[in-house]
Amino acid sequence: MPPLKVSAILAIDALGGVARDGKLPWSKTLEGRWDMRHFVETTRGCTVVMGRATWETLEKPLPGRSNLVLTRNPDYQAEGASVVHTTAEALDAVGADGELWVIGGPSTYEAFRDIVDTWVITRFDKAYFCTTHYMPTIQDKKVVKTVNFEGGQVSYVT
Repeated sequence: MPPLKVSAILAIDALGGVARDGKLPWSKTLEGRWDMRHFVETTRGCTVVMGRATWETLEKPLPGRSNLVLTRNPDYQAEGASVVHTTAEALDAVGADGELWVIGGPSTYEAFRDIVDTWVITRFDKAYFCTTHYMPTIQDKKVVKTVNFEGGQVSYVT
């Protein structure tokens, strides 16, 4: 049985970029620092699932959350996280009363796309010359909460 709530959270630049060489290129900007606080507050206390490549960019498991790593490699090990090989395994790991946040990268977003209830998207009005892109195709039945950064101002669209 799927968890009570499956959500996805991501930040994208003006061209749909989500990362440059495995890093968030906006992390040192005012908008990026705000977005990181937003990410931490939104996902704290929940289970997060990420792909192997995203996991490998982290220095350690994300604190205050249960960390799941989605990979096709049956021998993969991730110290401080549980390894899952399918979306069904990830859902089972959370349980019926839990909350799962999909946090990237693009292949993981795509794997969960049809079962995500809510997308939380931060959109930056600048291009950050990203090397990794993802623009979710969201069906009408999905709830989308968008944070827009335009000219240094924050606006919320639900």
